[in-house]
Amino acid sequence: MMTTVRLFGFVCLLGGLSMLASCKQGEGERCQLDEDCTEGLYCELAGNTRAQGGFCKLLSSSSTVIDLSVPQDLSKPADLTQKD
Repeated sequence: MMTTVRLFGFVCLLGGLSMLASCKQGEGERCQLDEDCTEGLYCELAGNTRAQGGFCKLLSSSSTVIDLSVPQDLSKPADLTQKD
């Protein structure tokens, strides 16, 4: 009887901990990845590495987006001439 009660308590504890672990962070809360934040927020790093972490911040339409895509036509050499 006592073993069943302990087992039930242990299962409830694990269930509660797993629910807490799956919660997403709100605006201003600590994060390391964008996936740590709730929908509509991103993780803005406070330092140079993800290990240092950052804080969840609201996505805004005025944010600067940098396009890092590779050009499709790679058959032409890049134009490296200086333009003034």
